[in-house]
Amino acid sequence: MTLIQFCLCYVCWFAALARLPAATASIGTLLVPVVGVLAAAAMLHEPLGASDITALLVTFAAVAVALRT
Repeated sequence: MTLIQFCLCYVCWFAALARLPAATASIGTLLVPVVGVLAAAAMLHEPLGASDITALLVTFAAVAVALRT
C-alpha cells in the first residue's frame, strides 16, 4: 500500500535535486507536514483546531523566511 507512494516521493525528490540546489530543494521538506495535515482535514474530515492553524502559519512563515535568504 505504501510502496507506490514512497517510490513516487523519491522520484519527485531526486527530480527536485536535479533541478535545484540541495538547500533550496530541502525547503520543500518543511511543507510535508502541512500537506499531511491539510489532506487529513480534507479527506478524513479531521477537525483543524486553533493550534493546528497556528502551526501551519508558523511553518509557512518559516518557509517564506527560508526562501528570502
